[in-house]
Amino acid sequence: MPVLAISTEQPQLTNGLETIGVMLYPDNIEARDSFTAVVIAQMHLELDDDLEEVGVTKHLLRTVLNSHSMKDIYSDAAKQTRKGLTAGYILSALHGLHLLGAEEPSLRKAYYLVSQEYSEARTENGDKVGSSDTFLRNTFEPFRNVSHLWAAMDYLKGVVRADYGLGYDETLHTVLTNESSFRYLLSIAEQLRFFGESFATPREAKVVLDTKNTWKVPSDFPLLDPLAYKPKSVEWIQEKIKLYYLNKRDG
Repeated sequence: MPVLAISTEQPQLTNGLETIGVMLYPDNIEARDSFTAVVIAQMHLELDDDLEEVGVTKHLLRTVLNSHSMKDIYSDAAKQTRKGLTAGYILSALHGLHLLGAEEPSLRKAYYLVSQEYSEARTENGDKVGSSDTFLRNTFEPFRNVSHLWAAMDYLKGVVRADYGLGYDETLHTVLTNESSFRYLLSIAEQLRFFGESFATPREAKVVLDTKNTWKVPSDFPLLDPLAYKPKSVEWIQEKIKLYYLNKRDG
């Protein structure tokens, strides 16, 4: 099982960047390193704006030099973020179905819930967001082993936005740089990981999250417990699942 390289002995920003790098690129170390290196380099330029020289490692310089342009890296990270949030949304919907005691909770039903939510959604360019079962399945699979982290981020961005009136980018920054918010994120993610690693849909033998491949928090990293976490609106899920059975019956 892969474990996040985070520690209480490291600066919060280091822990945050390690985590978001894994969330964006769970199985691509090269892309993860490039993203992290460019972010650190940019932060040095912004934070040390009045200095002519800044101290960075040779490894960081080498990684930045071998990376794509900063514009391309951030553009790709934005695309990965949208996919990751969708994967998290799917896992959160499945978790909600389970807690509701829905008849035979499954990823297929979770895809349906998300497709209903996405049916009228548009990208920043005005394009329709993909919402077919095939699209959602193909989006979920590459992020399955970090979907619990994205589900936690999706939940927490709503909490932080409500508390501070922040948009998504600012929420992400808060989670990465604020120790309390970061631990809150990981606490929710671990709760969802435990669910995913123990829950198998009635018609499938395998669990939703494979223990060997799912990213986890180090056992000695302090988390918040107990945690009052509630998944997506229960009322919303109940209403959508009624439509699922109606469509199934009529179809």
